[in-house]
Amino acid sequence: MHRIIKLLPFGFVLFCASGASADYYEDYGKIGGGDFWGGTPPDGKDVSVTTEMEVSYETSTPTDQDDGTWACHLRKIKVSTKFNKSKSSIRDWTSASQIRYGQYYFDLTEYWARIEEQDLHAVVGKGKTPAEAEANAMAAARQALKADDALCMQWFAMYDKDTNNGRDALQMARWCSIIGSLLNPGKPTGTTTEDPNHDYYYDSMDRKIKQFAPAALGGFHQNGMPFNDNFLMGAQLIMPDMEFKGYHMGNVNPLFMPDVNNSTIMIVGPSGVALTGNLRVLVATGTSLRGWVEAMDIDPIAEQQSPFLQLLDQGISSGQMILTFEITFPIPLSQATNNFTQPAQLPARVVLGTKWQPLHSALAFSK
Repeated sequence: MHRIIKLLPFGFVLFCASGASADYYEDYGKIGGGDFWGGTPPDGKDVSVTTEMEVSYETSTPTDQDDGTWACHLRKIKVSTKFNKSKSSIRDWTSASQIRYGQYYFDLTEYWARIEEQDLHAVVGKGKTPAEAEANAMAAARQALKADDALCMQWFAMYDKDTNNGRDALQMARWCSIIGSLLNPGKPTGTTTEDPNHDYYYDSMDRKIKQFAPAALGGFHQNGMPFNDNFLMGAQLIMPDMEFKGYHMGNVNPLFMPDVNNSTIMIVGPSGVALTGNLRVLVATGTSLRGWVEAMDIDPIAEQQSPFLQLLDQGISSGQMILTFEITFPIPLSQATNNFTQPAQLPARVVLGTKWQPLHSALAFSK
């Protein structure tokens, strides 16, 4: 088994141990003028931004394909986004437009972190021996990251040129729309499980949506068709608290995020933890709150007994699916965050599942 941890500043691959740098970082989320510690921007710019991706993964145990070859996948894949405060600078830390320019850079990095995770899930190493298959998987992972790196840099260059480094208000508004659609994951529609009657509450004191108790999984569907999963029927879906962080891309849709140190979503079945992942940005649109689940890890013993986990793993491993999460409330979340002064119960329908996401599909946008 090989394990890789690396940092990718601006997409350039640097191999180093996590935390080896003396720089100060902010995990993905909202940034403000006080997060730019790098002094005066160079070359007459208003803003200079350094964002980084921390990538970690390891190879699985190679499996015999019964045809004289072996196959090796990647597991424990995690790609997280960092804002390098020490190497980011701003001319006017009170300027909303300059802060917004830096925020969109950070948001674009987050999007490409998701693309990289999706690509790494699709890696399959093959060889005539287990060692050869493992080496092939590692080489394929490096190639996937290199290709994504090049595309990510193209996007950064396009963003800088279009917006004149953030000074063109019309182009900034256009990129706000582009990035907002990229980060909003959409409704899970592939392999899904749900609890149709689950209770949350919005605590106005700390501005968080919280579970009253774990959700109980009671239905399983594949592309809208029900199927049985006796192993996970009634299993618990445990979610972290989700804190109100303002509004997504500056518009009216409330944005919620879990604490970076407590972002784990998990399914607990009869034999223990069956699935874990990290809950990311959740955007409220109308009565729905939707988010991404990253760094998914499925227990192999539970997977052997669960049709849902098998289908989920197949979809994610194809590199064409992402794992998404949706909570549907009886009232718009904007109403809950604005009007409730006391903890208020919010009955909801909870769905966890896959959504088709073709790689780099958003590259085709036009002006």
